[in-house]
Amino acid sequence: MQPTGNSPAELILAAYSVWGKDCPAQIEGDFAFVLWDSNTQTVLCGRDFAGRRPLFYADIAGGLVVASTVEAVLAHPSCPHDINIAVVGSAAAGMLWSVGSDTCYQAIMPVPMASAMLWQPDRSPQVWRYWEPPAVGTSRLGFVDAADELRNLLEAAVIERMAPSGPTSVWMSGGWDSTAVFGCGMSAMKNDRSEQRLLPVSISYPPGDPGHEDEFITAVAKQWDMPIHWLDIADIPLFEDVEGRASRRDEPVAALYENWTRGLARGTRQVGARVVLDGNGGDQLFQGTDIFLADLLRSGRLVQLLGELRTKWGRGALHLAEVMILPSLPPVMLRMIGALRGRPVPGHYLRRPVPRWLNEAFVGQAGLVERERACLPSRGATDRAAEELQWFVTSPGPGYMAGTMAPVLAQEGVEARSPLLDRRVVEFAMTRPRTERAKLRETKRLLREALRGLLPAEVLAPRPYRTGVTVGYSRQAMHRFYPQAFGRLLQDPLLLAELGMVDPRRLREAVDRVQRQGGEFERVGLFHTLQAELWLRTHSRSKDYSQSLETATVA
Repeated sequence: MQPTGNSPAELILAAYSVWGKDCPAQIEGDFAFVLWDSNTQTVLCGRDFAGRRPLFYADIAGGLVVASTVEAVLAHPSCPHDINIAVVGSAAAGMLWSVGSDTCYQAIMPVPMASAMLWQPDRSPQVWRYWEPPAVGTSRLGFVDAADELRNLLEAAVIERMAPSGPTSVWMSGGWDSTAVFGCGMSAMKNDRSEQRLLPVSISYPPGDPGHEDEFITAVAKQWDMPIHWLDIADIPLFEDVEGRASRRDEPVAALYENWTRGLARGTRQVGARVVLDGNGGDQLFQGTDIFLADLLRSGRLVQLLGELRTKWGRGALHLAEVMILPSLPPVMLRMIGALRGRPVPGHYLRRPVPRWLNEAFVGQAGLVERERACLPSRGATDRAAEELQWFVTSPGPGYMAGTMAPVLAQEGVEARSPLLDRRVVEFAMTRPRTERAKLRETKRLLREALRGLLPAEVLAPRPYRTGVTVGYSRQAMHRFYPQAFGRLLQDPLLLAELGMVDPRRLREAVDRVQRQGGEFERVGLFHTLQAELWLRTHSRSKDYSQSLETATVA
């Protein structure tokens, strides 16, 4: 079938007429769709492989409700409001790897990323994955040729995601991901694309702040003779209308940098654009974590391991133990170490301990640790670095958090697109050797090689420490906000406490401890507990919600 137009709906309909229920596997881009075939009385739903567009459904009394938000599904008069207490508990604990596998309502489920769903009357929905990641490290293309191929793929991905005419903005930091998007876009537009423009929108941090990258950003824009639309971080409050935002949120999970994202979205509108390109996916595809050290140790590649360790001592002995030694220890040894330390050992380098203010009985009854563990890479993998990379592109958590920003950006009149998560880019990057992601002091080696000539040499050069880190911004904002916010919160009985999740005394102690001593894990954990409590309070004012909370139990 030849499409009758170029709208997304017309293109998806044309794909369905050719490939039927297998059409989601043939569609490139960020999408979520619902298609009704009146001839076969069939509903087909599809969601893009990276989960950038959310889609939810409820199978209710022989009928199907589908929408792009949980709230829209919940608005159907036949949809139950019964709370999934384990999801609320995970949100309050900041255990976010498992988010996206279900919702906080028992009747509502997400269409998983990279999946399609088929529904017919009086039949249960059929859900299947239409995409699986390729085998890691199988490409034999030389390094320079691979860099050229990556550049070509990135240029195509950027051009396809830009607005067809007029301005498109890039949220540009001084790192190598968003600048890759900008540089490849500018390079691709050399071939007379005067109807398109790519405009950088950037946040300026004061000198000395760990987020400061102004010089790198300026150097990139100067090379392409493009102006920068600067935003001042001092004008972007991390906490603003917290209770109001909680009341409008579909679920208790909140994005820490929602207001930061809103500020960038407003900057996009200020330059006249409605489409923005971001650098999401770069860290996962082109860098990864230090888990490869465990592979070197287990395989006996001690010379390589010692060389890597000499460049990583500054990250601390505890971090190196978490990624190199603990992944290889059996559970019984981890329990013994935990007993000696007086607190449990997480046992997985990506899992963080349960916050101390959560009640142990609830954590066990709700299976919070098991929920989180089920969504993490296996500890017994023979190649942990390869499994981590595959996990990064299949785990529901990152896609869910990106999807939560879609309605936020829509409120600001902006649509975000991620060229680095183009399926062709992802599949190519995954087939490349691990050493092109990290080797000694260098990271993102392949990506940086692909950008030679497109970005200034000083921007592409290895850096002695990580730049563009927003932790200073969030730390200062939390230090100012927490005493007053938790002071008000704890004046009234906590709904989280009434549900058996949180110990108010230990929560108050944690707030005091963070104010005195700091600690990023507890600081961020308190944010998620605060947001979950505010969500419960604002939503319990509804009769339907309050009744569902009264009957909420751990399944």
